[in-house]
Amino acid sequence: MKKLVIAIALIGCQMVVYSQGRNPERREQIEAQRSAYITSRVGLSADESRSFWPVYNKMRDELDANRENYLKVIRPRVPMDSRSDAEIKEAMEARFKMEEDRLRIERRYQQEFLKVLSIRQLGKLYQAEEEFKKEVLKELRRR
Repeated sequence: MKKLVIAIALIGCQMVVYSQGRNPERREQIEAQRSAYITSRVGLSADESRSFWPVYNKMRDELDANRENYLKVIRPRVPMDSRSDAEIKEAMEARFKMEEDRLRIERRYQQEFLKVLSIRQLGKLYQAEEEFKKEVLKELRRR
């Protein structure tokens, strides 16, 4: 059963290619695949899932908002030679702030996850997230 869930999740990575637009249905499908993948890899029980997913989704929302704030500063992508020194500095500062905020968010949620998961499960979560991203990137490169 576990292998089946992982296989389904990996197949779902193909859908990421089509999610590059802002299609909410495709995004929901990808998130469902991510959830199945993480649930399987971390080995979440039904009780753990009920406690874990609301916290995880809240963290993802905060990280997405953080990334969107950064993208507002660097969009539209203007070549460096066309930017003023002040604009370049602003973009660099925004990048550092985004990374600092991302780390702060992740550190805060690590403590929340440890209320629900064992340290081993938390390690598996981080590993599963990286594996899922790699599969998505691998699928994007194939297309």
